Amino acid sequence: MKLDVQDSSFTKQLGHISNAADNCAKIIAKVLTTEELLDTPLELRSLGSILKDCTEEASVKYSDTKIGYDIAISSSLVLADDFLESLFDSLIENAIKHNTFTEKCVWISLSNREDGYEARIADNGEGIPDEKKKWLFDIQRRHGGMGLHQSKQIVSKYGGRIEVYDRVPMDHHLGSEFRIWFPRKR
Repeated sequence: MKLDVQDSSFTKQLGHISNAADNCAKIIAKVLTTEELLDTPLELRSLGSILKDCTEEASVKYSDTKIGYDIAISSSLVLADDFLESLFDSLIENAIKHNTFTEKCVWISLSNREDGYEARIADNGEGIPDEKKKWLFDIQRRHGGMGLHQSKQIVSKYGGRIEVYDRVPMDHHLGSEFRIWFPRKR
C-alpha cells in the first residue's frame, strides 16, 4: 500500500515512527544475542590482538573520528568467548555515536593492572554526569539501548569488572572513560 501524503508534518511523524521501529529492532536483536551469552564456552583469547583488531575496524568504519590506541603489552591471555569483540565494538561505537562534537576523538589503551589487564576506552564527548554513572549499568534503568547492560553481562561472565569515569577527573563535560578489567589467565 502506498500513501500519497502532501502534509509535511505527517511525513515527519512517519519518519519518527520508522526510526523508533528500527531502534526497537536493534534492541531486540541485542537481547536475542545476549541469550546465547551464558551457553557459549570460554577459551583462551589474546585480549591485545582482539582490541587492536576492533580498533582498526572502527577506524575504517568511523573515518570521521580520530581513534588512537596504545597497547602496551605483548601477551595478554584471558578466558573469553566471541562476545569479547561485541564488548569492544559496542563500547567504541557508544563513544562515537553519543559524541555530538564536530571533531570526535576516541583513545583506546591496554595495560597490566593488578592481577590482570585493564582496557580503557575514552572519548572527548559530553561525558556522563555523576548521578547517571551510579545507575548506568542497572538493567532496571535503561540509558538508551541495551549495549551497556550487555557489556556488563559479558565482563561479569569473564570474571572482570567495568566502570565509568570522567576522562578528565572531576569534569564530566570533557568526556567519559570506560575501564574494563580482565583477570589474567594463569
